[in-house]
Amino acid sequence: MILGRKGSDVKSNEKDWQVEAEIRNLLLRANVERTRGNYQRALELVKRAYELAPDNPQVLELYGDILRARGRLKEALEMYQAALQKVHHKPSVEEKIASLTLELSEIARQEELRAWLREHPEHRPRAKNPTLAVLASMMIPGAGQVYNGDFVKGFALFGVSLLSFAGWLTPVFDALGKAAKKFGAISLNSLLEVMRDWSTLKLVLLLVVMMVFFLAWTYAIIEAGITAFQLQKAAQLEFEEAFRRRKEENQQLQSSKD
Repeated sequence: MILGRKGSDVKSNEKDWQVEAEIRNLLLRANVERTRGNYQRALELVKRAYELAPDNPQVLELYGDILRARGRLKEALEMYQAALQKVHHKPSVEEKIASLTLELSEIARQEELRAWLREHPEHRPRAKNPTLAVLASMMIPGAGQVYNGDFVKGFALFGVSLLSFAGWLTPVFDALGKAAKKFGAISLNSLLEVMRDWSTLKLVLLLVVMMVFFLAWTYAIIEAGITAFQLQKAAQLEFEEAFRRRKEENQQLQSSKD
């Protein structure tokens, strides 16, 4: 009887060892597939490990990681919570639960905002598009500022750009005309030959005017994009504030009815 019992215990221990080895192998392969970005295969492997050991915290945590990567956030949270129940305290799992809870809360808030916006389209944010603002100023300096509603700055930048552009383009065209008359053809060498007769002051002024044009143009592009982004954020905050106030009003109204 004792020998039979010992033999049974040995077989049981051997079977348990084989199951544990299979679970480790499945988890290892699932992690490899997850690293490769093959989440479907990783999910299949971790499911097999879960079937063998549904109470194993390592299996539960990895199952949650893969579900989260697949976008199944609520199921992932359930797996993390189940893993935490088995170990009671594990910083990595607790951190994942906290971050995933915040992510789900933000998703729920955004869904609530979208639903409220469908019911109240008059509160739709009148936001500016930073890309459009940048493209506008790239084509015409100051146009991005006008798009953002800053007409004074837009026309000022346009004026500075136009005057500086004309200021360096006019002498260049004049030099091209003189080169054509003097040498009978326009080329880089003939243009440089004419410009050798220019005074140092004229060359310095031409360089300064060119720099003013490019600086004004660059500033118009960058400032238009930054301002449009700030206006976009302000419009979103204004919309969220309107939503918050309306929500509080509805809650107060419901409380007074109760």
